Amino acid sequence: MQHKLKEQEVIYENKIKHIRCKKRSVAFRLRYDRIALVLVAFTLVIVAISLLVGAIKGAKVGDGEEANDTNEPKTHAINLAPRADNYKAVYLSPSNQWDNEYTGVDTTEAEQMRCVAEKVRAYLIDKGLKVYMAGEDLSLVEKVDLANDLGVGIYVSIHSNAGDGLGEGTECFYNSRIAGSKQLASFVYNRVAAATPTDDRGLINVHDTELYEIQNTEMASCLVEVEFHDIKEHAQWIVDNTDALAEAIGDGIMEYYNVYIKNK
Repeated sequence: MQHKLKEQEVIYENKIKHIRCKKRSVAFRLRYDRIALVLVAFTLVIVAISLLVGAIKGAKVGDGEEANDTNEPKTHAINLAPRADNYKAVYLSPSNQWDNEYTGVDTTEAEQMRCVAEKVRAYLIDKGLKVYMAGEDLSLVEKVDLANDLGVGIYVSIHSNAGDGLGEGTECFYNSRIAGSKQLASFVYNRVAAATPTDDRGLINVHDTELYEIQNTEMASCLVEVEFHDIKEHAQWIVDNTDALAEAIGDGIMEYYNVYIKNK
């Protein structure tokens, strides 16, 4: 709270009074000038903050939702097309677990799964599909919200697994309450399981668990764990076989697309 200084109660002679009034008039002019300057400065600050917030928001969404088209620059995906036009598009969500280190290999889950996802993206674009991929720093909530806003028809989350150092093989999660999810998961799982050299772990219906991505998407979705990375041999296999994993995931997505989406 600002405190106003109280003027001293001084009685002036007539002449002095005239001078005092003149000074007060000047003081008021100065005060209004200052108020005007403060208002102008405040307005400029508000405008600058608004522009800065808009720029930050635009950059964040641009990173989080890369619209992948070989002939067009990347733009804010939500503005690219109406929802109906994106039904045949795919949203890829690679792991963002940058601190989840591989055993015996100098890399992380996020690094390797983003590498795989980039290759899946290129593979699907070559097949003629429109593909969006989540940015590096988006939260699970932001990924799902963006995919839902886009109205894509397929959502695939790509991860590598870890446990107690004894696990191996591919597994794929889906939510049976979301139409098409089991079929999508089956196609992706079968392709990836065939590519991995270890015994695999099957399809897992998780509609009662807390896997956020496949609980809250509005389209067919699955989360594939390509292999366990907390065993050195398996971690090295993932690093050496990102091309094979990308092709397997891409083939699984294409199978689902051709059967359930292409002709709709």
